[in-house]
Amino acid sequence: MIEPISDTPLIYKRTVVLLPGFDPRGASYYHKMLSKQFEKYGNREALNIDISLRKRLNKHWHSWNIATQKSRISFFYAEWDDIVRKDWHRSRFRLFLDSCRTYKKYLSSFYLLRCSISTSYSQVGFYYPVVSFLLLYSLLISGMAIAVWHITKTYDLSILVTVICFFVSTLCALLLGHKITPYLNGGWLLRIFCFTKKTGCEGAPEWERRVPTFAGDLAQKLSEDPPDELLVVGHSVGTIMAIYFLKELLNCGSFSGRISYMGMGQCVQLVSFLQNDKGKFNQVLREVAESPRVSWVDFTMPSDGACIALQDPMRASLQKPPNYPNLDSPKFISPRFMEGYTKQRFKELKRDSFEYHFQYYMTPDKAAEFEFAAIVLEDMSLAKRFANRENQARNR
Repeated sequence: MIEPISDTPLIYKRTVVLLPGFDPRGASYYHKMLSKQFEKYGNREALNIDISLRKRLNKHWHSWNIATQKSRISFFYAEWDDIVRKDWHRSRFRLFLDSCRTYKKYLSSFYLLRCSISTSYSQVGFYYPVVSFLLLYSLLISGMAIAVWHITKTYDLSILVTVICFFVSTLCALLLGHKITPYLNGGWLLRIFCFTKKTGCEGAPEWERRVPTFAGDLAQKLSEDPPDELLVVGHSVGTIMAIYFLKELLNCGSFSGRISYMGMGQCVQLVSFLQNDKGKFNQVLREVAESPRVSWVDFTMPSDGACIALQDPMRASLQKPPNYPNLDSPKFISPRFMEGYTKQRFKELKRDSFEYHFQYYMTPDKAAEFEFAAIVLEDMSLAKRFANRENQARNR
């Protein structure tokens, strides 16, 4: 049983499980980053916040506690950044080859086109890596080859010298590309696409072996200390990992309660589009979406190019329409980040597309309807907080 970390009167009990995105940074980073955001919210709202140190429960399961005047939160971090690091291509040549295979898979059946029809920002996000990485290397190599060809013609070089010049020019092009690509920020997206293609085609065996332990441990803790709300949070590619976790939790015999599931910046279609209805992931996706025990509220910002905004992935991917428990779930809505900032500050935030994708976690400068800190710390359930928002899914 988790003991309170403060003498502050505890009113609302919430258990939070976080499944972060495709990020090699681990639990220590997220504990520090979220603590900073929660403290910023507390200072703005005059809320006293007591955050404990991070504790490792087992090899891949971390926790910390948070107490306020209104609530007590048991926060769990489901670690999978070690899997990310294994699939994080460090060799740019290997990344290049895997990216070619990945785009061939997506483009051959128009999967990437179907994913990116949500918004123009999604289209930029999907096709930008092709320009910034694949096309860059092709242009550099082609440019060097043309230069060598002209030099060969001008100076009437021998075949051996010409071959050596072509070899040296190709090497120079690769080295130049290696220096340029980090500044274009396309490699991170390419690694995500390579991972989601692999997951869609081969599954996620290492993660699937891990989630029963996560779900079993959590179910036991919930039976010992039942919360007022169990909130499962998935961010970015973590929304894909969350589907596996939710399925295991729903099937835990020791847990029969309701689950609030919050998706942020989801990209589930990157996997679901690669399978038919009989695919393992799509079967799990259907089971979770159709469960009457799951209150699903999904947030995607149309100006976030690293997500598939305001699109119901079940209706987009499954040939047989899902049988939802009610008309308003799952609910897909915009977090409307601009509400929490001045126009000038919001423009500044949008300039860094990488950091903008993490805006879901951030505490804005002024009160807004969507605030991660408020959802975690305040004494109101996820479904109740957004009950009056209309479902904005464009394919419902």
